Amino acid sequence: MTLPSYTPVHERLAELESAERYWLSELKRDPTLDTWLGFHRDDGSLPDISLEALQSDVESDRRILRRLQRIDTRRFPFDRRLDVEVGRSYISNCLAHSTTPICGRQPCTVTPDAPEEIGDALLMLLQNDALSSEHKFESLAGRIKQIPRYLRQEERRLDAVVPRWRDHQVACARGLYTFLDQIVQSSYAAAGSGYGKRLESAVQRAKPALDEYVEAVMQKPRTGPIFRGVGFAEEVIGSLGVQMTPGDLYRMAVDYTDGQLKRIEEAKNRVCEKRGWSRRTDFREIVSLLRDMTRLPGIEAVAPLMDTLRRAERYASEQGLPEARGYGVKAIRTPPYSETSLPMGALFIKGPFESHDTRHLLYLPVNAKDGQISLTSLELDSLILHEAIPGHAYHLTHTNGEKFSLTRRLVSALDTQEGFACMAESMASGFCQGPDRDAPEKKLLELAFMLRLGPRVCIDLYLMTGKEDFLDMGHGFDPRSYRGPLQRAEGLLRHITGFDRAVAESEVGWYSQCPGYPLSYLVGYQSLCQMKRDAKRHLGPGYSDSGFFNAVLEAGNIPTSYVRRTLEHHGFV
Repeated sequence: MTLPSYTPVHERLAELESAERYWLSELKRDPTLDTWLGFHRDDGSLPDISLEALQSDVESDRRILRRLQRIDTRRFPFDRRLDVEVGRSYISNCLAHSTTPICGRQPCTVTPDAPEEIGDALLMLLQNDALSSEHKFESLAGRIKQIPRYLRQEERRLDAVVPRWRDHQVACARGLYTFLDQIVQSSYAAAGSGYGKRLESAVQRAKPALDEYVEAVMQKPRTGPIFRGVGFAEEVIGSLGVQMTPGDLYRMAVDYTDGQLKRIEEAKNRVCEKRGWSRRTDFREIVSLLRDMTRLPGIEAVAPLMDTLRRAERYASEQGLPEARGYGVKAIRTPPYSETSLPMGALFIKGPFESHDTRHLLYLPVNAKDGQISLTSLELDSLILHEAIPGHAYHLTHTNGEKFSLTRRLVSALDTQEGFACMAESMASGFCQGPDRDAPEKKLLELAFMLRLGPRVCIDLYLMTGKEDFLDMGHGFDPRSYRGPLQRAEGLLRHITGFDRAVAESEVGWYSQCPGYPLSYLVGYQSLCQMKRDAKRHLGPGYSDSGFFNAVLEAGNIPTSYVRRTLEHHGFV
């Protein structure tokens, strides 16, 4: 019998480290990614998005995957073995999204997204307070000058468009007009007339190019439907590290929604009893009324938000969560080019290698009717806990720290990051202070907001596969009442949650363009909650919430299935 020969482990780890460095170097070739990551070597440029360049990016991902697949991990330490598996899964997911046809065509030939990508490329410079004014506005001028070229490349690449995606980008292009004017105003105020005039001149050349882009995209042939099949759904689910079938996910979503609706009905009845309202009133009407009654007017929303941020920092410390240096948050109104796609606010996450002085950007939701910041006093806690502390800003700052491997700083595990943020929301009852702490109104709004997680899974599965059975969540919804796929998805979301039409349209719009992302919220939340229950059983009196959250943080931003393996390896479950 011949024993297998092994390369010494340190040499094979060197092979992994070489693959990681190559992976990072390939990402840094894209100027926008280089800026976001935090290197700032080419801040004055926009990337090449021609069809040839995007096909080259696909080949780059394949080379990275082949290097990771060649590595023999049998004698690796546990964490580095896991890194290889996570890296392979992540790159496979990227390739699935960029190569699986949409409407029988390459994805990049039917997906218009240039205006929003341009906006983000400019925003990450404009709002980066760690950059000098000279570098910031010099770079902004360089990127704005390249907008015409960037738009022409995308227009030439597109051979047909999905109408909803086209309409969304037209709205983004109109918002980009406003954002460009805001950049000019900022340059005059912060850097003087010299930079102001240069940026104003560049903007005047970019605006006609935006007009031409909108006209060209509107004239492109329409295509649809966008379904890619059950095989694609299974591949996406698997590459996310989720060990469930589409049918399993559907049943989980229906069970969650049924349970959540029962809890909502109980909370609604308590509100009605307190206020003398009829219990026959639908919870959606009451939620809408409560939001109107507690809405903070315009810019006045910022002051209580900043106070809530400070309370959240203290609360995280009291819960025993470890200090994460550099998790500062800067609250801004949602940029004009993203208002239609992010009506409920969001977090623009700073890159993993960015300066500690750079802050995450918390987008405040904007009311489409009056253009004012739209927040309610009863929803502030949930927004801060989910998006900022101890949710996304805190979690991702910690898991992007220098002690983690390059692989764990480069991957993005949607189920873990969204599940962790949803768990952070669940801490709201202990976090809330003052007379609202035990208010049934607050509990009803919290439950109603979390209700969206169930329909997201079913809609995601439907938009990936085209199987209408996934829309059958009961509760009197009939998808045959709607004429098209996206309309059916919007109908289900509105029927279950009570979202208004504009919110439902924007939500389903991004669901359709980000397969696998919508289902990650509930999958991650349920997975982490199950791990928490298992840790309580396994550790008994030795269990603590702070210990559990610390263990999840120390695993890094990797899929929940790998987080569980890490907790098992270290004896937490």
